[in-house]
Amino acid sequence: MRILLTGATGTLGSAMLEKLNTNKHQIYCLVRNKHGNEAQSRIKRAENINIVSGDITMPLGGVSENNLKSLKKIDAVLHCAASIDFSLSRAIATHNVNINGTRNIVELASYIGAKTFYHISTSYVAGNSNYFSEDNLHAGQILRNPYEETKLNGEEIVRAATAYAKMPYTIFRPSVIVGNSETGKIASFEGYYGFFKYLISLRDKVLAQAKSRRGGALSKLVKGNIVSLPVTVRCSSTSTINLAPIDWVVSNICFFLESKIAKNQAYHLVNEDPPKVKWVIEKTLELVGIECHVRLMTEGIKNNYSKTLLRIAETMQKGFELTENLYWPYVTHEPIFSTQCLKRDMCQHYKPCPQTDESLLKKLLAYAERERWGRRKTDLAF
Repeated sequence: MRILLTGATGTLGSAMLEKLNTNKHQIYCLVRNKHGNEAQSRIKRAENINIVSGDITMPLGGVSENNLKSLKKIDAVLHCAASIDFSLSRAIATHNVNINGTRNIVELASYIGAKTFYHISTSYVAGNSNYFSEDNLHAGQILRNPYEETKLNGEEIVRAATAYAKMPYTIFRPSVIVGNSETGKIASFEGYYGFFKYLISLRDKVLAQAKSRRGGALSKLVKGNIVSLPVTVRCSSTSTINLAPIDWVVSNICFFLESKIAKNQAYHLVNEDPPKVKWVIEKTLELVGIECHVRLMTEGIKNNYSKTLLRIAETMQKGFELTENLYWPYVTHEPIFSTQCLKRDMCQHYKPCPQTDESLLKKLLAYAERERWGRRKTDLAF
């Protein structure tokens, strides 16, 4: 099968590339030259992988005329490239990638005569809905950030443009993608991981200073292998968080690609029995050796620190609130996602999403710790 893949250097795209290459498909990766690096150097070369230089934000994906000719026999386009930035400050860039980029890739698929179009959206096009089915798109929901808005607009573009081109489509709506259910492996640390990154940085900073002669007041925050951070983490007591291991997501997408199923349908790739977000936050902090005040969203910040620690606590809290504000919608409310269509069309091939239990979290966090959460060394001033 000849597949054109976008987003091959991203979290999901890189995992899809590895799986599709293992399954011996002929893959054409549309890759942008970045920071002076040629597209060819950004993908590990293999026998079945072809690199096509381009830029999804340009008409026809920025593909040269010669390369357009080589893509004329493509069976399927799998559009994984996306911006997952929630912030208002990056709204224009997110719009350019998720809306203009999607429009350009659908037009490219039509131009080269692709037989089917597969698009990666998100289950969070549901916004603030209480319940969202795979047939829903506009259900009166309020979208909570530029990411959700642009992904919903991207779905609209896919549906309209593929209808015009008479090209069948499939839309996949994964929830929060996390690492491999067996190894914890993942290419980047956003989403679930992003919520904890600042706290991890604080933990490492406190431990480093506590071991030095400059420890001072920070030494009082270390109790054996545990760092007690003077930070309040707020969340809902009833809302869930929907984590989907990347190997399970990839396996489901491959089923539809390789079965050549394209029924102009959206599918939710989600956990049908997600855990409470409060449990996930508390268990994650426990496993990474952090004690925090995890409070319900209606409660205020409480402390009884010394003047020195109070100043440190206020600085830490303000720093964490930059993260908390971005993730606030996802720790306070989550819809129930229907998987009726997914189970109907996969039939006996459907397998439930691996459960988010302590064993899975241990694997995810062990891998994240080995990879230093994907971060370079940073200096945090208190």
